Amino acid sequence: MKKSENDAIIRQLAQEYEYSIGNEQILDYYYDLPIEDKTILIVGLGNALRGSMFYVVEALQQEKFKNYKVYFFVKKDTKKIVDKIIERNHFYNTKAVVDMREYNRLLCTAKYLITEIKFQAKWIKKEGQVYINIWHGTPLKCLGLDKNTKSIHKDGRTQRNFIDADYLLYPNDYTREHMLDAYRIRNLTHAKALMCGYPRSSILLDKEKSKKSHQRLIHKRLAPDKKQVFAYMPTWRDNKKVEDLIEEMQYMLNSIDKNLKEDQVLYVNLHHKIDGNLDYSNFENIKKFPADMDNYEVLAGTDVLLTDYSSVF
Repeated sequence: MKKSENDAIIRQLAQEYEYSIGNEQILDYYYDLPIEDKTILIVGLGNALRGSMFYVVEALQQEKFKNYKVYFFVKKDTKKIVDKIIERNHFYNTKAVVDMREYNRLLCTAKYLITEIKFQAKWIKKEGQVYINIWHGTPLKCLGLDKNTKSIHKDGRTQRNFIDADYLLYPNDYTREHMLDAYRIRNLTHAKALMCGYPRSSILLDKEKSKKSHQRLIHKRLAPDKKQVFAYMPTWRDNKKVEDLIEEMQYMLNSIDKNLKEDQVLYVNLHHKIDGNLDYSNFENIKKFPADMDNYEVLAGTDVLLTDYSSVF
């Protein structure tokens, strides 16, 4: 087999299994590069700066963090909007990182690592790094090893992240107890449990931001024509094929759109795996969540929330 043909097969397999060619240098970074004390690496769900990660970055704009460098990992399709969010909110010490080599370097050199998902399998935590995991799911549904799915073997990577973490954040005792059991880590992790609530809920609890005047401003942006604002935020269902979920959601939204009144508008926030494949062009009263607004900022100006057992509940 020619080298060019062999390379093509390797790249095809790498893409299929989400392995980045040319990133083997992560081991060199692990052994050769020192930890940078005032460097923070953050990775959000779907590589988007929203939800809990948005409010973590916002909190890092305080005076006491002025000398810290904050890096937020993004993909090519999210970098533009993340840059816009950083600029709009004056996150002066924060930079979006899209280059995988830079990301791998930061994984091995950043003093503080914060995520709501899990880091890549080849990452090795270094002594001296501080890892905070704010998991995005909530056990109103079955999570982890409690699920009866064909992909249950993949939860080992999630378990490892919980075991490696120094801090695990929870909003209440119920969530903590069920998460420890769902991922079978109760007797494995030495992480300290922080019962602080989720950062993403802060806008709903902030005295200034929860004032009716502030909510009216958000509502006005969502519905300048004074329509009633609905938000639809369903949970992610991994028991079906993505193409089936897309077809099902398209059918359902078509039906909802036909039944909404003229003075009503429905904003939809779906999982990133299906949202980009839906056609919104023919909807009259259905829109995507504004890309440059945080989901919970949208909720602050919403009249009605429609959901199931999503963690937004």
